Amino acid sequence: MKSGSLFSVAACVFAGILLMAAVLFVGLKVFYQIPAESFLKDFSALKAGSSTFEDVQRIRAKHPGKSQNIAGVEQPCSAESCELMFAFANWGLNSLPGANVVTFGGNILVKNGRVEAATLIYQARPRPDAKIPEQIDDPQRGKMQIVASHAYMYAVVDAVDRAENNYGIRKTDVDSSGIPHTLYSRLGPRSSPADRKTAYSIDLSCLSKWYGCDNPTAIYLAHWQSLQ
Repeated sequence: MKSGSLFSVAACVFAGILLMAAVLFVGLKVFYQIPAESFLKDFSALKAGSSTFEDVQRIRAKHPGKSQNIAGVEQPCSAESCELMFAFANWGLNSLPGANVVTFGGNILVKNGRVEAATLIYQARPRPDAKIPEQIDDPQRGKMQIVASHAYMYAVVDAVDRAENNYGIRKTDVDSSGIPHTLYSRLGPRSSPADRKTAYSIDLSCLSKWYGCDNPTAIYLAHWQSLQ
């Protein structure tokens, strides 16, 4: 085979690999990331204390959600009392070598027709066989905690009964390097629109990434190091 022909074959193979990679990238975003981003947009519009059961039902109609499950039984959901859970994850992708298990979801609690609490959780953690757990002393909880290296969780907790001194960022599960493995954005009726916008400024690209989600910057808010 002539060198020109070899070059043409190599070019075709390379182009095919690039095309497959592009298709895979788009597919991962379509199936994992984009649905979660759509849910985040709708969820972030909820406000504990003022959003209604009807607001929650509209979210449920658009995004698959389940009522609280107790002992294998899904609980009734009505305006008087309802707890809904929504879940997203990098299904399948997290089984590849080097990929973290990435999960994202929300929990909404309704009492007497109003949203009493809304919690959002975004988490990346290694598979059980991928990392060695690290033991840390958590002063917030007053006891030793076991956390997996490179496991990080960001949560937004919007509660109607939040005390005045219980707003803003809270860092917990701080390891020996001073890095928190859990970061909370605590919202409530007194939170400003700017505070809410900041709290929900989440980059969900880890739901469609193979690598690069083993550090807090990938999961937490931008400039998380400077947050109080």
